[in-house]
Amino acid sequence: MKTAYQLIQDLEDGVISPNEHKRLMELLRQDADLRKLYLQHMQLVGMLQETAETKDKLGTLQTNASSLHKERKKNALRALSFGLAACLLLGICAYFYQINLPKDARLVGIESSDDAKLTVTRNTPKSPHLEPGDAITIDQGLIKLAFPSGVEALVEGPSDIKILTPSEIQMQGGQAWFKVPEKGRGFSVHTKGLKVIDLGTQFGIRFKSRDVLEVHVAEGHVRVEPKLQHVSPTELTAGHAKSFDAYARSEDTLPHFDQFRRVFSKAPLYLHWNFDTLNDQRFASSGSLPDANTYPAHIKHLQSPTPHPISVAGKFGNAFSMRGDGTYADTNYPGIAGNTPRTIAFWARHREGKMHHGIRIPYLAWGNRNTETSAAWRIVLQGKNEVNLMTSSVGTSATTPLPPQQSWFHIASVYTGKTTPEGTPEIFHYLNGQRVPVETTEHKRPVNTDTSSPESLPLRFGYSIQKGFTGGTVNADIDEVYLIRAVLEDQQIQYLMQHNAFPPPTP
Repeated sequence: MKTAYQLIQDLEDGVISPNEHKRLMELLRQDADLRKLYLQHMQLVGMLQETAETKDKLGTLQTNASSLHKERKKNALRALSFGLAACLLLGICAYFYQINLPKDARLVGIESSDDAKLTVTRNTPKSPHLEPGDAITIDQGLIKLAFPSGVEALVEGPSDIKILTPSEIQMQGGQAWFKVPEKGRGFSVHTKGLKVIDLGTQFGIRFKSRDVLEVHVAEGHVRVEPKLQHVSPTELTAGHAKSFDAYARSEDTLPHFDQFRRVFSKAPLYLHWNFDTLNDQRFASSGSLPDANTYPAHIKHLQSPTPHPISVAGKFGNAFSMRGDGTYADTNYPGIAGNTPRTIAFWARHREGKMHHGIRIPYLAWGNRNTETSAAWRIVLQGKNEVNLMTSSVGTSATTPLPPQQSWFHIASVYTGKTTPEGTPEIFHYLNGQRVPVETTEHKRPVNTDTSSPESLPLRFGYSIQKGFTGGTVNADIDEVYLIRAVLEDQQIQYLMQHNAFPPPTP
């Protein structure tokens, strides 16, 4: 096999084959030292040509007819090879123009949320910025990347990111929202099987699973180029979304921009229902989520209610009392979507967990309970004397037996956004601030909580979200519910339990 230098020489001489030309292009893309060698070689050849032309003008070259004919032929070949080389050089310069940018024009700013856990591998260890070749592993939380062209990326982990150039990144896992100004047109995201090219827009990408990628376009349009040969690219325009599988096969999906973090904030997003005051049959909502006060819990009844107090003394202030008599509460909060990490924490005074035709009635739930994969998220306390805590989604259940009943106990369920070595979603349970053992079923389906389809229902307290369900409601009292779009750690859950306030970031 020819060396890279021989390929460069063949290119100069105009005798390189198409396959060798393709191989040379790939080598030049991969090897900075080779590009430097190529440019030095071309400069040397250019100097030699200039010297020969100067001599020709001075009349120092042979001028007999035979020599002139040979020289013209040689010059024609040289011109052809220089033309080919010039085209190649222009192509390389266009592809690698960032290499010659000033140092500051290649740097990428990075900022992270308070709850973020990430590892950054830098070429320049002490630099506060990123540059091509640097990589980020996000275990949890949100990061903001600011590119020289003005492109802004908000990436929510777990995810792996690599900076390829100042206008290209490689991404696997998690989800991200991109704001691309006119100056940043052409910004590209590489995944294992696709290249998503911005054509002036705002868009989001979400890994529905390891091999399925969703692209959601809010403004402008993007071009999705499969890396498999002979598969045609796809263009998406504003208001459209598609999912792409491992073979680049695509299908339309509903755009749901609310699933993405589109505004950077240091603090994690959460909603809180304290159930202290019942006003017009509603318990107020609060939290750090934008418009957090627009998601109150509205009291409802399956039938004429049995008289009993809805608001009773709770662990902190008052609580919401559900007596298993058809009383429950609805909100208009669609819930935490997809496979986004989440923490659900609350106080419970459990009396009896019910089942109806094999369906467990949840303390709280949201999503799509009618699909074959059951793309819902549910927290259940089942039983009476022997109580099990259950977090379930997509056929996977994480279950924890609880000790004998207490007056009030604190429950927390954490989904990390990851899978266990066995392939099940990684879910942790906490009882009174302490992590307790979890038993999971052997289903290995990825979490994909559906919050956007017509079959999906928003967050509900005390009653099933399965449409057409006519069973009973939860027989329990519930207080201080937190829905958090983040992974809380042991110390933070203990703080939440003790202080009934959103915990500060861990040191």
